[in-house]
Amino acid sequence: MEFRTKDLRLEQVFTDKNMYEVPNFQRDFSWQEKQYDDFILDVKKSVRLSFNESNNKIEFNTEEVDYFFGTILLVGDGTKPNVEKPYKVIDGQQRLTTMTLFLACIKDIIDEYNEDKDSEDKYAHEYDSNLFFSYSNFGKTSKKTRLVNKNLNPILPFDILKIEGHNASEEKASNVSQDTLRKSFDFIKGKLLKEYLLKGLGIKDNDTEWNDISYITYIDSLGKQLLNSTVICIYSLEERDVNKIYQNFNSKGLRLSDIDLIKSRIFEVLDDEYDETSRKWNYITDTVYSINENISDFFYYFLNSIGINTNQTKLFETFSNKIKENEYVDFLDNCKKHVDFYKVICNPSEDDSLFQIKNYFNQKDNFIVKKNLEILKISGYSQFRMAFLSLFNAMNDRKIKSKQFKSIIALVTKYNVLNSIKAEGYGSTTNKIQAIYKKMAKKFNEETLDTSSLNHFIKKQLDTVKPSLESIKQSTKVFDKGDKIKGPKDLKARDLAKYILVTLEIERIRLDDKNTANKALKYVYDLSIEHIVDRKNHNELGDIVYDLGNLVLLENTEHSNSTDKKSMYENSNVNLIKDLRDNIENFEEKNITERHDKLLEEFYNIVTN
Repeated sequence: MEFRTKDLRLEQVFTDKNMYEVPNFQRDFSWQEKQYDDFILDVKKSVRLSFNESNNKIEFNTEEVDYFFGTILLVGDGTKPNVEKPYKVIDGQQRLTTMTLFLACIKDIIDEYNEDKDSEDKYAHEYDSNLFFSYSNFGKTSKKTRLVNKNLNPILPFDILKIEGHNASEEKASNVSQDTLRKSFDFIKGKLLKEYLLKGLGIKDNDTEWNDISYITYIDSLGKQLLNSTVICIYSLEERDVNKIYQNFNSKGLRLSDIDLIKSRIFEVLDDEYDETSRKWNYITDTVYSINENISDFFYYFLNSIGINTNQTKLFETFSNKIKENEYVDFLDNCKKHVDFYKVICNPSEDDSLFQIKNYFNQKDNFIVKKNLEILKISGYSQFRMAFLSLFNAMNDRKIKSKQFKSIIALVTKYNVLNSIKAEGYGSTTNKIQAIYKKMAKKFNEETLDTSSLNHFIKKQLDTVKPSLESIKQSTKVFDKGDKIKGPKDLKARDLAKYILVTLEIERIRLDDKNTANKALKYVYDLSIEHIVDRKNHNELGDIVYDLGNLVLLENTEHSNSTDKKSMYENSNVNLIKDLRDNIENFEEKNITERHDKLLEEFYNIVTN
């Protein structure tokens, strides 16, 4: 493999018609604040900003110092810049992107200074030519960015570099890289603002005389210092092995993650001439990003859902050992299919289409599936996702009926809630829970699924990790403070409390042989939480007024500020209310405690029997 090496000032890298394209197989842009701080510090060291107490002035060195900023590995001969065939960045995209961001921040600050200045007072700079250049083709002239990364469009060219013709500030970031890019730009620019620089010197803006033109000169000096710094560009003349070079050259900066390595391996094997592989990969990662989930988590659950046993630290190793190269296309397609299920499992929405049904959750009693998924999300146990991916796939392939699909989700939800609310000190079952969901996933993946014994199998598995009744009765994790402003713990506790009350209410309806089909139960989920003993008695009774034993469901129309609870409850059709009517006037601390234990025991029996 032939290489050419050049020592270049960064100004030479960002000149002429040099363009640098980040290939599709590269990792996402991922530098964080620690890397930026180190980068900025390296640049600032050379310019040496200081405060002279004798004359109360800010001083800095304008003499450019040679500084080494590492290596960049490129595909190309290094002699003929070609707009139609940019250099491919094999290693160094994080540095190149950060350098681009830094120069863009410098340009932005100077341009903001120039906005309200007459032409003769404007501060001249050449950062435009460092960041992009004009290119004419067939009589049409357009601006080309020196750094090209499809994964960062449109944020990089239009929002950061501000090329005319598009307003990306109104665009939402569609993936993690774009979000990181925006945050990175704001972070770097914040570190270059006058107020921050003065604070770093231990002085306030009004404690010294540092006029705008002096500040802008300093900012410009930082940009010139960076451009004067040296990078070693290593050019490879052979393109066919760029993926292998990339994997082997990763010796500096952030190490490749397992997901980066999986991505690189897939792109190494698959021909991406028409961007088909990129479109699939980006669809997967963008979908996960859109629901604020971690891409590593998705791959972990996905691999286990298709029967490939792995853990979070061995995703690439497992992928390499279990997925053959001739299976990569099918793997990606399967992954793309399952990520749609994953989005619904993690973040169900009213307008979701599922199993070829538009607005699935608005059909019949499907809304209950959504309610269960929402409770599962806050339950504290996410291992169920690997089983649900295979369950949703089985439902999609019509291996199970809709009724059974819903009953399985309901069953898993109930057991997850039990484990979520158990009192502290009763041991962890995380590993056991993980193991049973792997078994479930394997079961759902069977070619010929025996649906007649399926629910029994699932319940038998869940019973192995059920907490004790004592651990449930001692729970302090279901309450409602009734505050308008709630923390995550409060919101979780309130939602779990309501789920338990809804379950108990529905059980009473079923025991009365009332209609529980279709949307007949929707009203139960729409009921609100009522405190039996008013919350204003907190000073007298303490936090017990927030306990499950003091909570009941009530129609919104029956809520009032009246202290006459009995009259208010007489108008309610809620079964849980009917249980209280006879002793509501004498309901006190003892009753709350007894009812707390009774309700939790009843819920426990509903789940486990």
